[in-house]
Amino acid sequence: MSANPRKQLSSCDRNELMVILRKSPLGVLKACTTALGNILRACGSGAVASSQYDADLRFSASLLDALDIYLGVVLNEPRLSDRHVRDFWEACLSTDFPCTLIRFLGSDILWTHTFDERDSAFGCLCSFMHIWWHGTILTEEGDVRVRKPSRDLVTRIVRESRAVWEMAWQYRAQIIVDSNSVVAGARTGPSRYGVPRYVQNFATSLLKIAEGENQGDDSAIRTLDSSKIAHVVLWTWWFLPFGDAQPDNRAVEAAVTVLLSTPDDALIGRFVDEVIVEEIGADVFLSKLNRSLNELPDVAGDSLSNSLYFMEVFSNANSALAYAYAKLPISTSVAMALRKMHDPQTTLLRGKQMWGERQLRRWGACAGLLVSIGKGLDNGIRAPTTVDGADIYSIFIYGVLIAISVARSGDPSLLNQHEAKYSDAFSQWVEHVRQHNRSKSSLPEAVVCGLRDAARSDGYSVLLELRKASYEPEIPDIIPYLLSVWTDLGKELGVREEEMRKGYEKARNKYCSWRQCKYNDTPSDKALQICKGCGLAFYCTRTCQVSDWKGHKCDCRRLK
Repeated sequence: MSANPRKQLSSCDRNELMVILRKSPLGVLKACTTALGNILRACGSGAVASSQYDADLRFSASLLDALDIYLGVVLNEPRLSDRHVRDFWEACLSTDFPCTLIRFLGSDILWTHTFDERDSAFGCLCSFMHIWWHGTILTEEGDVRVRKPSRDLVTRIVRESRAVWEMAWQYRAQIIVDSNSVVAGARTGPSRYGVPRYVQNFATSLLKIAEGENQGDDSAIRTLDSSKIAHVVLWTWWFLPFGDAQPDNRAVEAAVTVLLSTPDDALIGRFVDEVIVEEIGADVFLSKLNRSLNELPDVAGDSLSNSLYFMEVFSNANSALAYAYAKLPISTSVAMALRKMHDPQTTLLRGKQMWGERQLRRWGACAGLLVSIGKGLDNGIRAPTTVDGADIYSIFIYGVLIAISVARSGDPSLLNQHEAKYSDAFSQWVEHVRQHNRSKSSLPEAVVCGLRDAARSDGYSVLLELRKASYEPEIPDIIPYLLSVWTDLGKELGVREEEMRKGYEKARNKYCSWRQCKYNDTPSDKALQICKGCGLAFYCTRTCQVSDWKGHKCDCRRLK
């Protein structure tokens, strides 16, 4: 680069700037940092009516525009990524570019720029955060490894970001105007939601990085307690639509993380009232969270567990949310989400424990929802039309099968930690049905009928699994309890074991016998292959049959 890099860069168009970025991003970042610093100092001193100030605005905007597009190319084309990502990252650590850019994003002057200029500035920051997260913390196969930044940089970025949240909250009406200003179809689809998507991504990444880089030290997150980060990240989650820009439920997790880090219960209460109830709307918030269980492709695994937990927590936050929650068809959404989820169990010992922890954590959230649904129906708060008995039964089946799988994994202590969740949910619903039979409960007849029909068709296979598991050595106490309560539920529903057996015989050829197959507890719409050895097991593919052979060979007549 020449002795006067700014002069050289000022004369370049976007394509020429991208060529320079490929060769040497350090010079571009230094020049951009200087220009942004000049703008911020001019704003601080009130010296904004000058040709130099205007030149700095134009110059920094052109550099950020080229840098945003360049990083988009680099991060999406593996052939280019390794060297170019590392060069950009090292240039960031060698300059004050990240913190200066954040200060610029936290200033009023940003909001005098055009939509595209704001979009580019936030885009550059999010690319930086993406490299940080995937290059140093959540590194997976194919990710480019980069040098970890200093802990001081984490602290500085968290501190400097406070102003970004204040500005984003202050200018949220402008964000809506920008996103709705689609001129002649020139800006459609996810691109029109650039700033709110970037703001959401920045917030979620920042909190994850703060947690990852400061293990055991939550001082960085506590720095954000009194900021507007929780307000902004939850607001952007609400604003982003399904199917277009896609909200991210990690934004809800980020808001909860910040809220739980504060010891001030009054502050949490004000947040719920002002942001969720008044700004977003209790009905809108819970309805969107409920829809997200099945409309967002990334809601699975831990994300599904967290989303279910948030549903339970927020539904009890205040009376407005409790009333809104009582109108949601939550049982159907949860049952559908559990059916579509596929989380195969690993064969590694530690992996089995982690799998068990994930599954039991998810069941714990489901159990809490089952308890609240049951109470709501019993006291007349929840509308009967929002609950399907068959869905309730399928959620209980999920809980039982998870308990059996975890018990067989060799770590019964995991189940002991969740015993109360099982007991609360199962005993409550058995008692609700019992009181319904005595005409002492408000449990709707339609819900009981749905439970009864599901027990006839789906209850027997679970009963067989529980009986088989209860005779296995070193089985935890929760399994005999579940066998007892499962039998009690069938009796209270008035379903005889013979009825259950007939329903099982009629429907079993729709279910794959391999437990890890998604069709193990969800009926397949295609004909399954019968095991020619015993004629009792069914498989959707040869792969499933081979995978199940280790366990099935003891029962198969082929070996007898």
